[in-house]
Amino acid sequence: GISQSTLRELNILSTMRGCFNIPDLIDVRTIVDRGLTFINIMMTYHSGDLRGFILKVPFLERLKYAKIIFEQILSAMLHLYYAG
Repeated sequence: GISQSTLRELNILSTMRGCFNIPDLIDVRTIVDRGLTFINIMMTYHSGDLRGFILKVPFLERLKYAKIIFEQILSAMLHLYYAG
């Protein structure tokens, strides 16, 4: 079957649809093959993520973007709060 954490994350992504700072969930398909359940998730493409940014960009350069990153995180949290 599908784990509760997977269902929870899919629900959050569905709820966050339309939030500027979260990739849109386009499609989810469940495939059962030989007793194993697989989930294919299609999302909008983004060239990078926060983890990649932290790993690639030097610390002093990252500091310049701290305010923008926190604004994006808080904006996403506000969107989730109002979405219920």
